[in-house]
Amino acid sequence: MLPFCLASLAMGGVPTYHKVLFVGDSITCHGPKDTLGWSLNCGMAASALEKDYVHLLLGKLTAAQKGVAPECMVTAEGGGKLTDKLQFLDRFKAYQADLAIVQMGENDNADVSEAGFQQPYEQIVSAIREGNPKATILCCGVWSPPSGNRMKDGMIRAVCDKFQAQFVDLTEVNRDPANKAAAEAGRFTHPGVNWHPGDKGMQAYADALWQTLQNPAAAPVVGSTPKDQKPFAMEEAWDGAGVFAWNNRPAVVEQNGKKVVQLTSPTAVGSINLRAALPLEKCKGKKLVISTRVRGENVSEKPLPHNGVKLMLATTNAEGFKNYPQAPLPTGSFDWKEVRWEVSIPDNLIEATLVLGLEQVSGTVWFDKVKITEL
Repeated sequence: MLPFCLASLAMGGVPTYHKVLFVGDSITCHGPKDTLGWSLNCGMAASALEKDYVHLLLGKLTAAQKGVAPECMVTAEGGGKLTDKLQFLDRFKAYQADLAIVQMGENDNADVSEAGFQQPYEQIVSAIREGNPKATILCCGVWSPPSGNRMKDGMIRAVCDKFQAQFVDLTEVNRDPANKAAAEAGRFTHPGVNWHPGDKGMQAYADALWQTLQNPAAAPVVGSTPKDQKPFAMEEAWDGAGVFAWNNRPAVVEQNGKKVVQLTSPTAVGSINLRAALPLEKCKGKKLVISTRVRGENVSEKPLPHNGVKLMLATTNAEGFKNYPQAPLPTGSFDWKEVRWEVSIPDNLIEATLVLGLEQVSGTVWFDKVKITEL
C-alpha cells in the first residue's frame, strides 16, 4: 500500500498533493538544441509544452483538486544518466515533495548492474523518501519500444519494494508503435527526437501515472518473456547466405578449406572497410557478443590507438551521443586469433553499424565467420 501523504481525497480517489517533484531525462524535459531540430523546453518530442506528460499529469491533478494547481519542481538538467542526478540529492531531499515521479534509466547502458544501475537509482529514491517519509513516489518503467527493458524494469521494481514506492509499468506504452514521435509524420526530422514518445506517447505516460495514482493495487505486472521470442542473433559465413547488408561487395577467398573475407590496404592513408547496419528494434537495450577469428599480415603500426585492424560497432543514441567500441587487435603479422567481444547497446539507440577493416594502416587482414548473439 502506498504511504499517502494526506488523509483527504480529491475527486477520483487521488489524495491532494501540494508539492510535486519530477526527476527525469529528456522525456521529462529537454531544452532547445538546434542540431536536433528541437526548439522547445519541455518533454522531447511533445508538439507543445502542454502536450508533454509532465503538464498532462499536472492538469489531471489540478482538475481533481478543483482547480488548485500543485507546486512543481522539474529536475531534468545535469545529464540523462542516473549518476548525473546524484549531484542533486540534497535538492530532492530539501524539496520535501508529497508526490514524486522518477522517470530515468533510458540512457544508462554502460553498466546495467546492481552497482551501476540499481544503486544510483536507490540513492535518488532514498533522498526523496528522506525528505518526506510519507511521500507518494512513482517510478516509471523504461521507455524502450517495442519490448521495453525487463532487466532495468526488474531493478526499478526492486527499488520500489525497498522504499515503498510504486512501479508504473510501461509495457503496453512501449508496445504501441503509434506512441513514438516517428509515427507522427513530418513533425520532427531528427531520428533522435523521433525515438522519443510523441503526443500520443506522452498522453499514454500521463494516463499510466494517473491510473497508478487512482488504483495502485491494480498496476499491471510484467509477465515472463514470451516463449516464441528468440534471442537476437546474426551470422555472416561469407557464403552468400548472410543477413548483413554490407556497403561493399566482400572479397571472399578460401583458406584451409574455409571461406573468409579479405581486406587489403596498400597504403597507411585512409581506410578500407565493410559496414553493415544492425536492426535497431532487435538489438537495442541488450548486451551482445561479437565473435570471429582474425588473421593479419604486415599490418603497419597504428598512428593512434584507435586505428589499425577494425572490429567495431559504431552507435548513436537519441541524444546524439556517438560511441565507437571496438575489439583490441594487434598489428604486424599474426595467425588466426579468436575474438570474443561483449558490447552493451543503448536503449535509446537510433543507429548501430558493424565495421570490419583497416584504418590508417597498410597490410592485409582476414575475417572468418562473424557472429553476433545476445548475451
